[in-house]
Amino acid sequence: MGNDIVIPPDLSPEEYVQMGDNAIDGDRIEEAVQWYLKAVELGSAKAMLRMGNCCFCTDVDNPRTEKEAVQWYRKAAELGEPAAQYNLADCYYMGLGVDKDYAEAFKWFSRSAEQGNVDAQYSLADCYYFGEGVPEDEDEATRYYRLAAEQGHSDAIYWLGIYDGADDDAFIDSVRMLQRIRKAAQKGDHRAQRMLGDCYNYGDGVEIDYAEAVKWYRLAAEQGNADAQNELGDSYYLGDGVEEDGVEAARWYRLAAEQGHPAAQYNLGICYSLGVGVPMDETEAVKWYRLAAEQGYEAAQKALQKL
Repeated sequence: MGNDIVIPPDLSPEEYVQMGDNAIDGDRIEEAVQWYLKAVELGSAKAMLRMGNCCFCTDVDNPRTEKEAVQWYRKAAELGEPAAQYNLADCYYMGLGVDKDYAEAFKWFSRSAEQGNVDAQYSLADCYYFGEGVPEDEDEATRYYRLAAEQGHSDAIYWLGIYDGADDDAFIDSVRMLQRIRKAAQKGDHRAQRMLGDCYNYGDGVEIDYAEAVKWYRLAAEQGNADAQNELGDSYYLGDGVEEDGVEAARWYRLAAEQGHPAAQYNLGICYSLGVGVPMDETEAVKWYRLAAEQGYEAAQKALQKL
């Protein structure tokens, strides 16, 4: 090998791995491989893990394959290395270097998660939630999402916010998160359907597509999701993705308002103030403004002050 280096014979496995890591930090992939292979000779599972990772590094002179990565991950995983167990599971989950196999993915996610690997806990939760490699079990899914969230896993925290009905208006900056929201929406989860509607309505992780937003809002709204009902009311009020229709707007606002949704209560009040989709009725408008204002909805409070 043209870039062979002198490898001291008396370092510990940990020291060889550290030298390899230093080479990786300097983008010296082939040098790193030589350090890692020396640690592998001494049985280092971490070095085997690093060798698997190197298979995904771009090197046109010494191309490596996803299949080779799987071989290294398996060696390290069988020695109990949790990060390797997670990576091996991910290969099975994604079909990288092996045939896609959710049951095998679940097995290795489980072993890694039992050792506290936060990414494995999150992925294991997904397996339980979507029934991938294991029967669907929402309680177990929630348990593992919480374990991951407690370690600060941002996607787990975000998903629990959706699950628990907390504020979920943060920008979706994870491709994988968007994929799982879509999968959950297709599974029929009204919370995810509403979130996917928001993605298309506001261009959050996807191109704006009002018609697609309406599709997902409607699916969630028909299951009684008050947020989606209010958003669907907005779509009809503004003519975004559907033909403008005041009657439909007022109908969906009312369904959400009757569930105590403050924005919908305010919007229904506007409908009565302007006679959009309902007869103009200032008394009804005040009633709905007041209900929203009592929940601290600022726009409704200002509307009452102007009357």
